[in-house]
Amino acid sequence: MTILEMLIDYHVMLVELFVVAIVLNFIPLWIFGANQAKAIKWTRVGYFSFWGAWSMVFFAGLAPWATQNFKYDLTIYIMLFAILLLGFLDGYRSINLTKLWKNGKLGVGFSSKILALELVIIAITIVLAIKL
Repeated sequence: MTILEMLIDYHVMLVELFVVAIVLNFIPLWIFGANQAKAIKWTRVGYFSFWGAWSMVFFAGLAPWATQNFKYDLTIYIMLFAILLLGFLDGYRSINLTKLWKNGKLGVGFSSKILALELVIIAITIVLAIKL
């Protein structure tokens, strides 16, 4: 196994971890819906898990790209666009959830829609990366 293959395998493993982190972000709002303080606390923990996994995926994706002398192709552009879009979407989710919380709303539907959109973006990116 070459170093490039090992780096790509590591990146794939981290993408799987990222998907798990996003799926786990669904849980606090649904489980602790009756207790807003706990839901907010665990949602914030979910933000940290999202951003931790996001940064690992981003930087682990840069390593194989760097070993290929920064060759640009459509797959690289798609992955860069997707990772940046995911970051913006989760930032949007966190800002709007904070506004909803201040108004006494939990924002379960809003958060679920954004998280589902993030999972769809990851799925489309994976399919395009494999096919291209």
